[in-house]
Amino acid sequence: MESPFRDVKCTVVTSFTEEVYETYAKAFLDSFAEHWPANVGLVVYYEGGTPPGGHGVEWRAYGEVVGLADWETRIAPFSLMSGMNGHEYDINFDARMARKAFIQCHGARTLRGKVFWIDADVIAHAPVPDTFLDEVLPDDKMCCFLGRDGWCYTESGFIGFNTDHQACPTFMAAYLGAFTSGAIFTQPGWHDCHGFDMARRAFDPALFVNLATGLPEGCMHPFVNSVLGRYMDHRKGPRKESRTSREDLLIDRSEAYWRG
Repeated sequence: MESPFRDVKCTVVTSFTEEVYETYAKAFLDSFAEHWPANVGLVVYYEGGTPPGGHGVEWRAYGEVVGLADWETRIAPFSLMSGMNGHEYDINFDARMARKAFIQCHGARTLRGKVFWIDADVIAHAPVPDTFLDEVLPDDKMCCFLGRDGWCYTESGFIGFNTDHQACPTFMAAYLGAFTSGAIFTQPGWHDCHGFDMARRAFDPALFVNLATGLPEGCMHPFVNSVLGRYMDHRKGPRKESRTSREDLLIDRSEAYWRG
């Protein structure tokens, strides 16, 4: 069935499982409905039983994502590829997190215009302007991201792809190919962030907008310290049921959410 969002200029894509809906994904959906403009579509890749109703969402099943099931089957026999280094878990070696790359590439291939991945543990805390997504990803750019070059991998809670840009299909093929070719296992880490950086560094930097440019060196949380923090909070890791701490802000945020 054809997506109802194929004709909108900008679409947000995310994914979550049935188990985390009440924990944090419902807050994502509720805040999206409250604060995002009506001309931005929302596509959710969902793993579970019957998807939650309402929210004006296009629901997609993980099974629609070409290559994802095969990837998970291929890495399943190897505990290290699930991040288990002996008895210790190391997120850098958790190749299961590449599912984000497969979903992002599927979204970019099946939707039109600008496609933005946002993690499902993000909440919108203020009205997002109609022009916001075009501002962070101008028409002449192919991708926007939250870089931490020089000391850490990209923060992948927010990434935008301009599918109308002539370089986008080639880039998405390189991004997905980092995993399907096995080249990711030559990198310092094996999850989606490392795959994205591996592909990005093979392309002209002029194609990209680094939304973390200008932030203090060593900024661990560029999402909330960047322009995104004006409207959103990334409740990642242990913040799932709370919020980002003010101690993680390296800039002076004046928005009501951060003053509260």
